[in-house]
Amino acid sequence: MIWSSLIAQGKRQLAMSVLVATLIAVVFFHFARFYQGSASSWLFTIGWVPVLGNLMRAALNLLYRLDRQPFRMFDVGLESDEVAPGDAFAIEIRLETRRETTLRRMSAELRCTRQKSTDLGRQVSVLDTNVSVLEENLELDSGTKKDYHVSLRVPPSAPFSFRSMEGKIAWTLHVTADVESWGELTDELEVTVAPG
Repeated sequence: MIWSSLIAQGKRQLAMSVLVATLIAVVFFHFARFYQGSASSWLFTIGWVPVLGNLMRAALNLLYRLDRQPFRMFDVGLESDEVAPGDAFAIEIRLETRRETTLRRMSAELRCTRQKSTDLGRQVSVLDTNVSVLEENLELDSGTKKDYHVSLRVPPSAPFSFRSMEGKIAWTLHVTADVESWGELTDELEVTVAPG
């Protein structure tokens, strides 16, 4: 089973913003020490206001968002990342809530796209799509655990996954959850359709 998390990406982004703000503060500190005592040192003194403000904003945003996170776990499992045309991708979704929340909509989609490089740039067209709506307007209590199993079939006449310098045919699985007062959680997994 191949597992991915819908909430891990958001946590990584928040942690990265704190790391970047810390790096900016460290670099600014070294510049301020280097120019200490010069005529331009007052500019660095004033510059501490936005630098420290940015660091505090990033740290407080991280703490606030982690505290308000409605899910303790929201994982997507894929039985196999390669199937033949006519077969299906088996997906398992597990969630556990930290607080009361409403899942406005949750869906899983299998999408086939063709990307082609031309003189005008990269062109993307959707060749096939299969959407399964798993939940709509579901109220969840704190500590609720739920498991979902969904099967997304690949058409028998579906094109194979393909990649070249000129373009590619890509199959992707998209799991999207619209959570009230939080926003959209989404994850994308690239999969392969190949002869059995």
